[in-house]
Amino acid sequence: MRTERLTKLYPDGDVSALSDVSVEIHRGEYVSIMGPSGSGKSTLLNLLGAPTRPPPGEVYFEGQPVSTVRSVDRLRAQKIGFIFQSFLPLAGVDGVGERAGAMFEGSKLSIAARVKRAAELLAS
Repeated sequence: MRTERLTKLYPDGDVSALSDVSVEIHRGEYVSIMGPSGSGKSTLLNLLGAPTRPPPGEVYFEGQPVSTVRSVDRLRAQKIGFIFQSFLPLAGVDGVGERAGAMFEGSKLSIAARVKRAAELLAS
């Protein structure tokens, strides 16, 4: 995944969260994004998550500009995963159920296959 010249300006308050940001992250790499509060970390991560309305600049996923992807929702469901910093477990649902549910949108796996895969991921 890479970005070219990403810029994000929040009109309310006229805040420039990102200005001309280019970054490249290779498959298998572990990357930390650090900085003080308000420096644009969450904004960058949200833009890497393939927004439906991209800002100026471009995000590339597997070499393809996200702005040209036919179904951004499908891309997110099948290829991109997030663990949110304010993550709260679903009430009454175990870890396997949560992970199997996350595979719902866009998954070609049966329910049984999703549950099996979720259990494998938790075990690993």
